[in-house]
Amino acid sequence: MNGGGLFAMAGVWDYWEGPGQILETCSIIVTESNDMIRPIHDRMPVILQSGDFSAWLDPESADTDGLKGLLQPYTGDQMGVYPVSKLVNSPVNDDLECLVRLT
Repeated sequence: MNGGGLFAMAGVWDYWEGPGQILETCSIIVTESNDMIRPIHDRMPVILQSGDFSAWLDPESADTDGLKGLLQPYTGDQMGVYPVSKLVNSPVNDDLECLVRLT
């Protein structure tokens, strides 16, 4: 976000306990890219508006249509982009250097 503000992405989490094992899984939900991200990639994480956090996180919600309606590309008006190293192309590179702005 412009100015370095925090944001939340839509995701799912589940917990399963079976014979002799516990499995916790999570996934980030993606959607098609907005105009800002499209030159970089064809999809992007679903970024939730702050007013939608409670609805997304409500474990009692049965409003699947309403929740599906949140799975839209973020408008991009509060987003910014800048070039970074190709280090970001590999998940083994879990380092702050991935965030350094290239000139």
